[in-house]
Amino acid sequence: MNNLLELLRKEVPSGGFFPPDAPELVVKKVSTGIPPLDLILGGGLPRRRLTIVFGDEGHGKSFLAHKLVQSFQQRKLTSVYVDVERCFEPLWAEKIGIDLRDTNTLIIAQPGTGEDAANVVAESLKAGVDLVILDSVAALAPARLLETNAEDLFIGLLARLMSPSVGRWQQMNENSVLLLINQIRDVIGTPIHEERMPGGRAQGFAAGLKLRVRRRGWLTEKNKRIGFPMFFRVEKTKIPGVVPWSSCEVPFLFDGTLDVVESLINVAIEKGIIRQDGANYYLWETKTYGRNNLVQQFRDNPDLVEALLKTAGLAEEESQESEPGNIT
Repeated sequence: MNNLLELLRKEVPSGGFFPPDAPELVVKKVSTGIPPLDLILGGGLPRRRLTIVFGDEGHGKSFLAHKLVQSFQQRKLTSVYVDVERCFEPLWAEKIGIDLRDTNTLIIAQPGTGEDAANVVAESLKAGVDLVILDSVAALAPARLLETNAEDLFIGLLARLMSPSVGRWQQMNENSVLLLINQIRDVIGTPIHEERMPGGRAQGFAAGLKLRVRRRGWLTEKNKRIGFPMFFRVEKTKIPGVVPWSSCEVPFLFDGTLDVVESLINVAIEKGIIRQDGANYYLWETKTYGRNNLVQQFRDNPDLVEALLKTAGLAEEESQESEPGNIT
């Protein structure tokens, strides 16, 4: 077999042939910066894979994308944000924690057509950028659509753009976290209620990870809405360590912050990292009485979050850190 491997590499140089124990085949992950989400994702978002984040409007998808950029910046990793929806706003980005002065780690692109957006994604992947975000597939406008009148119909135009693009991106992606944001559309003319993502089915087939984002009610203070619980659920996975249909809920506040402590504790209890016995909670050898005392213990000691992630085997391995990708 070794002779055959060498022959294949010689005859097809671009074939990417590896022995089964090659380190290139191991899925590397980068932390999202949201500990409860990292727990259900087995450490973070995968490199060399396509990840889709989808859901209804106003449920926090673009906020999640901004939060990922901020997390990657903290690790000195590079990001390209393809802002098709024109939703990137500097004041809001700075409020979340994105450093707009750090031009070595972040580029914002607002291409004029869907084809231009697809090319920006492709070139970013070829350059080895660590995080490439397309926000969103639903907002892509193919050039042919821009050249026509409003009453003209071009059924499947977006799907015909996305299908070959996804194939290109898959082959070009050597080390990047590729994240597509998409929305939900109702299918018309079916006897039962059916939902589908714009852009055709190719993206779903190619995805290694599909993550649904939902808003669950509202967070209120003195009868005023101050945020909402963001609910994350894994709806497809080809990634080791990620359990299908696993989920977590993280309170999102309108000031741009996330309250991760309680949601992290919930996921840790579900996974058996924190053991509950009645009103007693056991974290390693430490016994804490009462849920409120446990939450306060985490709030008073931020290092406990990192220690809990290490216990789960999710401490900054990737942040493991490979060399940052090229953004210049």
